[in-house]
Amino acid sequence: MQGTRGPAHLMIAATIVRRRVMGAPMGEVGLEHPPVPRQSAYAAFSRVAWIGALPVTGCAFSPSVNILGSFFPAWLISIVTGLVLALVAWRVFVATDIAPYLRPSGLVYACLTALLIFASWLVLFGG
Repeated sequence: MQGTRGPAHLMIAATIVRRRVMGAPMGEVGLEHPPVPRQSAYAAFSRVAWIGALPVTGCAFSPSVNILGSFFPAWLISIVTGLVLALVAWRVFVATDIAPYLRPSGLVYACLTALLIFASWLVLFGG
């Protein structure tokens, strides 16, 4: 069994040939890794800080509404308006006996709520 060589010997031989052709130092075959370029801690921190600050730029001109001296974000008012309109629509569907035909009800009312929230945003704050 001493004369038998497996695939590991072929990989080591290929590495030796490749290093001799490229002029790389020999060292222990298979244990050396090419040097990894390192970046300074400041460069890494500045890159992370820049990426972290990028989403905040959208908050500069957030629309807010003055209600009795307090400023509320416009999206909050749209959500409350959409939810109230969805509850009114649900009561109308129950009163007119349309509600049993709206199946699956969880999906129907969730989509109706989302539709009314987005519609109230467009009507109230769309410009």
